Amino acid sequence: MFNSLNKLFGRREPEPNPTAAWPPSGRPELVYDLKARTLNGLPLGGTFAAARPFGRCDDFERLDEYLDLFYNQAGLSLQFAGDKLIGVVLAVASGFDEGKQSKLGPGRPVIITPDGKRHALNSSSNLPDLIACFGQPLENNPGDDGSIQTFILHKNVVDAFLDAKTRHLLQLEICETNDA
Repeated sequence: MFNSLNKLFGRREPEPNPTAAWPPSGRPELVYDLKARTLNGLPLGGTFAAARPFGRCDDFERLDEYLDLFYNQAGLSLQFAGDKLIGVVLAVASGFDEGKQSKLGPGRPVIITPDGKRHALNSSSNLPDLIACFGQPLENNPGDDGSIQTFILHKNVVDAFLDAKTRHLLQLEICETNDA
């Protein structure tokens, strides 16, 4: 009877965690390889099942075919469309953004550039650090609460969010370009 009432009034039962059967997540070192377009070996375009080594997520959000997995201690969000990984969010400062993503971080991601150099990023990283890692930004979008620097290299689109006051890095969002 309660299920019928819930359906009648548009209420839905909470969806179970899609990673509930996976092992507990730890706080792995997060390494994104720009040339291979992989995070700890998981490629952009990889399957949902291939994300199992990241373990059970702390929280998730689903909207139609889109699913975001949140790993709060690691400062990580994996973004899926259907069964395909389409984006990665790497937070280096706590409390940035809104909703469930605001619980991320701080993490300490490492970026491997196409020449094989490792760049450790953290909440003290600034625009010169990002330029050393990604080259000159393609776009700079200033705003009241910070700026977004957009970099494109090796079919990666990297949006770097910087704090308005400190000009330090808050988070990176990485996805593939639409180029064939």
